[in-house]
Amino acid sequence: MMHNIDVRKVTVLPRESWDRITSRLDSKTVNEQQTECRIAERKRLHEKSKSVVKNWSNTIEGQRQRKLAARAERLENEELEQQKIDKEEAKFQQAKRKEAIDQAKTLQYYETDRVKNFHKAMLLSEVLKERDAQVVQKKQIKLVQSKREVLFTEANNKNYALQASGEEQMKLKSKNQTLEVAAYQKQQRKAKNEEIKHEIIGDIHQGQAYRRADEEYMVWLLEKHAKEREEKRDVNKQIINQIAQKKRSQELDIIQSKAEDEEIILFDKAKSVLKTFRKNRERQIFEDRQQVSLRIKDNIESNTKAAKDMEDSNIAKAVAEKELAEDRMNAAKNNARRQTRVDIKVHRMAELNRLHGESDFERKKNEEDLKTRVKIDNDYLESEKTKWASKKNKSKEYQIFYKDQINQRATKERIAIDNELNCDAKEKEARHLEELEFQKYAEDVISRANQMNKNTFPLIKAAMPGDGGGHGPVDAVGSRPSFQSTDAYGVQLPTYQKGSTEAVKKYYTPNDMAHAKKRFGFVW
Repeated sequence: MMHNIDVRKVTVLPRESWDRITSRLDSKTVNEQQTECRIAERKRLHEKSKSVVKNWSNTIEGQRQRKLAARAERLENEELEQQKIDKEEAKFQQAKRKEAIDQAKTLQYYETDRVKNFHKAMLLSEVLKERDAQVVQKKQIKLVQSKREVLFTEANNKNYALQASGEEQMKLKSKNQTLEVAAYQKQQRKAKNEEIKHEIIGDIHQGQAYRRADEEYMVWLLEKHAKEREEKRDVNKQIINQIAQKKRSQELDIIQSKAEDEEIILFDKAKSVLKTFRKNRERQIFEDRQQVSLRIKDNIESNTKAAKDMEDSNIAKAVAEKELAEDRMNAAKNNARRQTRVDIKVHRMAELNRLHGESDFERKKNEEDLKTRVKIDNDYLESEKTKWASKKNKSKEYQIFYKDQINQRATKERIAIDNELNCDAKEKEARHLEELEFQKYAEDVISRANQMNKNTFPLIKAAMPGDGGGHGPVDAVGSRPSFQSTDAYGVQLPTYQKGSTEAVKKYYTPNDMAHAKKRFGFVW
């Protein structure tokens, strides 16, 4: 490469110029580069010092790291303890949930109609036992009451004798006390009479004092009324004086209004005089204006007459020039008319030729259009045939699809029926297991009732197999329904069966359509 350089074209620069050029071309200055170098060196030293002192234990950072490690270890231990507690709590909660589920199942079992009826029967047996116990207790209470009445009668006779002797003593003692009270009451009545006499005398003196005060009040009241009448008379005089003053002021107002009316009349007279003077002045001004208008009119008429004469001469001249121009125009029109007739004839011939050409073109065009329409109709007929064929194929596809759909529905219905039969079988099995559990529970309760000497007839009646509690036999489902008579009464049929039962069933149970129609009353 050195051999390809032309030395004559190379320029040698001094060091200062080269540094100046490079400094201008660089994006960063020398100071900025030095600053960045110092910052990078400071960061390097800082990281080095951190890496040196990070494992020292006698520094604040080391103590903080030890505390953080201890705290993390403590939190980890606490988390492990909390996990143990959570596991124990989960086991405890699981046990409680199981207990609650068992209790809920038991309560749900107790809420069934069968168990409710059995519990009602158990309550009835307890009530019967309680009633028997109450009857026995009532007999015992009646015997004890009869013995107690005999004892009470003997004690009552003794008490009556003692009370009779005590009452005689009490009567004598009360008689003496009554005499003493009567003497004391006589003394009290005398003292009360003296007191009443003194009160009456005091009331008389007080009434006299009230009368004197009343008379003094009446005198004062009369004086007050007389004074009020005097004041009223003074007020009336003042009112009369005010009315007279008001009348005088009204008379003064009337006199003043009359003077004002006279002034108004004088003003109207002066105004009418001024109005007459103004009208006369306006008439004079109008007459002066009329004379000026007449002078102007005469001058206008003289000027108009001179202008009219000049206009007549100009009109005559213009008429002559117009007639000459009309003759020239008529000659030009005649020439133009002849030229127009020639042009019309040429144009007519050209139009005839054009119309013949257009008719030929129209005939050829109609023939081509007819061919085109025939072709289009043939194409449309082919397309319709194709469409009907595709429609027929699509109908066949729909028919196949509908057959498949019918088969699928039938399959689904058969599966649904099988599922219902399986469900009925499982339900029957569940009812059988439930019946066994109930019978076991009922036998346990009845055995305990026998041990406690209770009446077990309601329990045995309620523990009979079959739901419903009816009188009929147990059906295939496991329930014991009730049957009603078909008469107007509709009573429940008994449990026993006669020989005529099967005959009645055979009569009312339809065997075929004809028998059913007769049963409903149809004759066709």
